[in-house]
Amino acid sequence: AHKMTGADILIMPNSKTYYKENHEAVTDEMRCDMIRLAISPYAYMKLSMLELERGGITHTIDTIEALKKEEPNQTIYFIIGGDSLNYLDHWVDADKLFQKTIFLTAIRDEVDLTKTKELIRTFKEKYGAVIEILPTKNYDISSTEIREKAKCNESLLGLVPDTVEAYIKKHKVYV
Repeated sequence: AHKMTGADILIMPNSKTYYKENHEAVTDEMRCDMIRLAISPYAYMKLSMLELERGGITHTIDTIEALKKEEPNQTIYFIIGGDSLNYLDHWVDADKLFQKTIFLTAIRDEVDLTKTKELIRTFKEKYGAVIEILPTKNYDISSTEIREKAKCNESLLGLVPDTVEAYIKKHKVYV
């Protein structure tokens, strides 16, 4: 288990989600290696194996409760994409999640800010949710595009760190 300090940002890959199929050729070990390479310049980012070690279908509430059990008095902020916010109240035990977690939603250009603010207001009224908008730069980067370019052995310059691109090429990830 990872002992958190202050303002760690945990990068937490999961083994399976109930709504998304993972690319079968990419092992958990490869994904973790690429995460380690990508976050290595940032001391405040840590790879957490919590969900991988738990295995099986992953529900966010289980992860939040495990983190709270480790350190009951900690405040947990969960970073979520603005597009995922639309479905947040359909997540397993969403009402409990809203009570135990502060959500930070990263808004990209394709997300309607007015609609997002309305949704945040609705979740606050209905569940007592605390959701803040996380100011982010808009990067036109898509995981699908990265996989397609890697498959065709095209440059990933500006899409992933150089160390991750070298790893992808060396290990023929996504090919």
